[in-house]
Amino acid sequence: MDNELEVFQSPNDHKKKIIISVISVVVVVLLALAVALLLKTYVISTIPVGGNSMLPTLEGGDYVTDGQGNVVETIKKGDTLVLNKTAKIKKGDVIVFDVTWQSDPIVKRVIAVAGDHVVINNDGNVYVNDLPLTEDYIQGKTYSFDGVTTLDMIVPEGHVFCLGDNREHSHDSRYSDIGAVSLDMVRGKCILVVDKDGKLRTI
Repeated sequence: MDNELEVFQSPNDHKKKIIISVISVVVVVLLALAVALLLKTYVISTIPVGGNSMLPTLEGGDYVTDGQGNVVETIKKGDTLVLNKTAKIKKGDVIVFDVTWQSDPIVKRVIAVAGDHVVINNDGNVYVNDLPLTEDYIQGKTYSFDGVTTLDMIVPEGHVFCLGDNREHSHDSRYSDIGAVSLDMVRGKCILVVDKDGKLRTI
């Protein structure tokens, strides 16, 4: 008879392996949930677009909210933004920010950042640092809030100047109740758009 030893697996050993496998799966699932929760809390969030101020870039829906900006009823579905809460904000970014006079956040595009000189007069253009902006994403002409007064601003430190893409139908930094937007009020920068049919796209 050969000197080879046959290894027999006792029922207890088999049970231990099953328990270890189950524990491993549970740990992996819990870690995945923890990572997802951390991302949702500190890095990634979503927000539905309401109204038409960002046409033609974004299609807004019509929603009933709970007074805290959370949707409780959808009347007409629009685009939903996926936000990066920690991304650095730069010109051209679409951002979501809060204002003090309403619970729902606002979606606009960053046109200028701290230190930039912004001028909007009655010729329908936007000038940043004395140069007219070339904006192929907008709808309509850009005028000051009343179409007569010239807006002339140096964007303060820690702020950005924002406009809606639908320029003739947007309440934005041209108006004194918004003005230059403090970065402390920014919820995040749009990194993806989910349209009303569930398709993903970038801006």
